[in-house]
Formats: sequence, C-alpha cells, structure tokens
Amino acid sequence: MSSEPMTTQDVALLGSGRQLIARQLRRAPKEFLFGGIGTTLYAGMTILSSFVLGWIIDLTLLPAVRTGELTTAALAGSAAAIVGVATLRGIGITMRRVGAYYAQHRLQYRDRVAVTDRYLDLPVEWHRRHPTGQLLANANEDVEAASFIAAPLPMAFGVILMLIGTGVILVITDPFLALIGFLVGPVLLLVNYTFQRRMRAVAAEAQSLRAEVADIAHESFDAALVVKTLGRADDEVGRFGERSDALRDRMVEVGRLRSAFDPLIEALPNLGILAVLLVGAWRVDQGFLSPGTLVTFAYLFRLVALPMRVFGWLLGELPRSVVGLHRVEAVLSEEERVSYGSAAPPTE
Repeated sequence: MSSEPMTTQDVALLGSGRQLIARQLRRAPKEFLFGGIGTTLYAGMTILSSFVLGWIIDLTLLPAVRTGELTTAALAGSAAAIVGVATLRGIGITMRRVGAYYAQHRLQYRDRVAVTDRYLDLPVEWHRRHPTGQLLANANEDVEAASFIAAPLPMAFGVILMLIGTGVILVITDPFLALIGFLVGPVLLLVNYTFQRRMRAVAAEAQSLRAEVADIAHESFDAALVVKTLGRADDEVGRFGERSDALRDRMVEVGRLRSAFDPLIEALPNLGILAVLLVGAWRVDQGFLSPGTLVTFAYLFRLVALPMRVFGWLLGELPRSVVGLHRVEAVLSEEERVSYGSAAPPTE
C-alpha cells in the first residue's frame, strides 16, 4: 500500500472534483436541498437509534432478566420507540434517494441538451475533424459520467453531520474507547487515497476507449456498403475487436481494483468494532460502563465507519466524473460558429 505524497495530478484531481461538485450543486439546487433534508433526518434518527438501543437494554432487558418479568407497558414502549425511529429514518432515506436521483437525471438532461445544441451551432469543418462516435460518446457516456457524482452527494453531506455528532458523543461517552476506535480512521483514509491514485488513470483510459469503440462501430455501420464492396469486412472486425478488447481489459482492471478495495473498506471498521467490544467488555467488568452504554458505543462506532464507505463511493466516482466533465466542457467551450452570408438573393 503506497503512502507517497500527493502529486500534481492528485492536487489537480481534487481541484477539478471541487469544481465539478460546485457546478452540479448550482445546477440542481432544489433537488439537492430536498435530498439534503432527507439525509439530515436520516443522520439524526440513526444516531438516536443507538441511544434507543442502549436505553432499552438498561431500562427494559436487564431489569427483565434480573426479575424474570417483562411488563406489557415496557415492551410496548420499547417497540414504539424502535418503530418510530425506524419510520423516520426510512422517510429520510426515501427523501435522500429521491433528491439524489432527481438531481442526477436533471443534470444529465441539461448537459445532453446543451451538448446537442452546441453541435448544431458548430460548422461542418469542426464536425469533419471529430469522429461521429466521439460526438455520440460526448452526448451520452460523458454526460452520464459527469452526473454520476450527484448520487452520493446528499449522502455525503448527511454523513458529515453524522460523523461530527457521533465523534462528539463517542468522546463524551468514553474517551479511552473513542481513541481505540478512531485509530481505524487514518487507515481507511490511506486505503481510500491509494485506491484513488490507482483508479484515476484506469478510469480516464476506459472513458477514452468507450468513445473509440463507439466511433469505430459508427464508422463501420455507416460505411457498411463501402466496406463490403472493397472486401474490408475482416479488417473492420479486427479493428473493432482490438479496441473492444482494450476496453474490456480496462473495465476488468476497474473491477479488480474495486474488488480489492471494497472488502478492505468493509473489513477495517468491523475489526475496529471487535477491538472496541473486547476493550469495552473489560470496561464494563471494571464498572466504568453499563452494558447498554457499551451497546450504544459499539453502534455509534459502526456509524463512524459508514462515512468512510460513503466517501469511498464518492471518491471512487470522482475520477470518472471529472474525465466525463472535461470531455463535455471541451465541446461546450468551442468558440467556432457557422458563418452565414449577408448577401440577399436576387429579386427576379
């Protein structure tokens, strides 16, 4: 696992990523606001659910174990608390996802229309310099890639709130256990950083190969009669197959990187939870914590790991989205225009 310092490319990627996020937030503010409200509700109810579990253990389960009796009122109150928090949490999840996906598809629509309108303004000479497959990729794959970043944005905002709230509560509950739990954070950040460095180049190459494959396919289909007349079908099949194989290899490499990254991100927080439970059980035995507080703490620590996975998702989409945006903006920033004559037609 590399721990090399950030390169100029890393800094450029982060700068482009910030610009991309700011651009998308400006272009779909209502959708992101709706999703942000939902994810704030989700974050609050998730933190509250940990306290509900702790209260039920200390006030309902442990007394029932000691006395051998469980009253209907205690059971109904516990069930109502769990169901109520879960319901509000579910509403927050629904709002978050609706806002995120509405924002994503609205951004796709606006960028696709903008690119298509720009194509209509550009002169014939410009179109001759750019293969048709590349133009199709700009209006489809690149537009979709640039908007993918919208999906995790509301969740990322919510987990920032969750991370801050959870971190404060963990320190207040037991600073010793919080220190043990927070040791996992730097390791997760290092894994994220290493993954991004390796993914960036592969994602950029895969995005370029998509355009090449679409370009070759369009050329072959458009000139199918010429290809058959000249007996060049095998050559065209070979040319298409070579680029398709290259695209397949890059996508397989993307899958391999994710297959190595995702399990590690899942495993590290779980290992941290095991460490917290082992030390926490000793703290309970020594009388520093109650069983309910330990359950609350373990559940809260699990919430600390969630933001790392969400940010991993966000950062995982960032290289591809930045590449897609650059390719879209390359079209939108073209300054060429069709020059129309000013002479009037003859009156006769």
